[in-house]
Amino acid sequence: MTSTVPASTSRRFELQKTWHFESARHLTGIAPEHRCSRVHGSSFTVEVTVAAPLDPVTGWCVDFDEMNQAWARLYEVLDHRLLNEVEGLSNPTTELIALWIIERLHFSSGTVTKVSVAELPTAKVTVYA
Repeated sequence: MTSTVPASTSRRFELQKTWHFESARHLTGIAPEHRCSRVHGSSFTVEVTVAAPLDPVTGWCVDFDEMNQAWARLYEVLDHRLLNEVEGLSNPTTELIALWIIERLHFSSGTVTKVSVAELPTAKVTVYA
């Protein structure tokens, strides 16, 4: 099999993949009268950015199927759960959810450089590696 991809390139590549999950939570680090201290549901959107070199044989940086498989393991822990019961998320702010994900999402090639988590179309948090 021959490749039409250059043997080496000095270009920088970043891949982005987006997933969704639904969960319930209540925030514990705030006043009891704050509305987010009550249990409520959220629809989260997660965007992961990966930096990786271009593979001269495959012509890609990271296999999107591998990314989906790695995400599936976290999805099973997060989706349709009370996030406060997930180990490491006793106070599941959007910031701490992003941090939790970046600490657990790894791929055989490439490095996760940032994770963004949106709890609303107008409210998103990004954590950088």
